[in-house]
Amino acid sequence: MGRKNRAKQPLPAEKEFEVNPFAQLGELLPKDQLPKPEPPPKPAAAAAPAAKSPLDREDQELLRAFGGDAQPGLEFRAAGAVPRGPQVSVGIQRKGKGGKTVTSVRGLAELDMSARMELARDLGRGLGTNARFLEDVLEVQGDLRERVAAWLTERGFRARLG
Repeated sequence: MGRKNRAKQPLPAEKEFEVNPFAQLGELLPKDQLPKPEPPPKPAAAAAPAAKSPLDREDQELLRAFGGDAQPGLEFRAAGAVPRGPQVSVGIQRKGKGGKTVTSVRGLAELDMSARMELARDLGRGLGTNARFLEDVLEVQGDLRERVAAWLTERGFRARLG
């Protein structure tokens, strides 16, 4: 059962408009008599960008509240930066996971909830996998021990495989 070889039917010829309501618009006002549009307003001069401060917004507000604007040498570390992060242990686990392998990171109990959520999100995006916290243990899907340890070391944690 093949396709029948049908000859293509010609398209019907397009009819021209019998009445074109726009045909006489050009005769009413010639183009040289049309009003010229106003140029767009020029943007206001942007204020000079403030010098970038190494302080968080909360730290800046506290500093202003306690009259610390006169102390230019005072600096705080940026939010989320870990100067010498906690020591974490990176290992794998298969038991209780239905045969699936997960990489577990222990030693992050001192992080608060928002830091944990941010760490899990960034780690998952950085490694292209899913990461989540179960109690005080960060679990990453798959056997990614070396990659997780390298990622954590880049961000200031002291990671050891174990």
